[in-house]
Amino acid sequence: METQVKEENIPSMILQELNYRKTQELTSIMSVVCRVTGQDITKNTRVRKVADAVKIYSKMARRFTPYSYEQIGTLINRNHATIMHAVNCYEPLYKMDHDFRYLANACIQTINDANSKEDLPKDLEIEKIMNMLELCTTEELKKIHKSIYRNYIPTHG
Repeated sequence: METQVKEENIPSMILQELNYRKTQELTSIMSVVCRVTGQDITKNTRVRKVADAVKIYSKMARRFTPYSYEQIGTLINRNHATIMHAVNCYEPLYKMDHDFRYLANACIQTINDANSKEDLPKDLEIEKIMNMLELCTTEELKKIHKSIYRNYIPTHG
């Protein structure tokens, strides 16, 4: 027996799906960085290896996702200023520190490999969301747009 989806639940379902995707994307990057570096980046410490892993995570999250500094930091228990600082420190460290560059490149390669395997399912998910959006009223679409803009569009600067 197939469950019928009520049209009034579609906007909240789309927002739930977007929140789930955000968490999954950032968690995926975090797990790659933790696995490659061998560090737990959720720990609140100033140990150099953990701080470097946070720099890699922050840069990768900004590079591969559209999320704000605050959204990126929330997952690893850091504030937006810490993430901004980590992103700003990434390039000089990447240029000067061979070990850091090796770990960063390993993370980038792992993320790129995973993304190339996920493209088809992502396209199918986009198609499902598009079909759901077609059932929404104009007011519902405006609410969804506002929520997406507020929660998923990066604020660079």
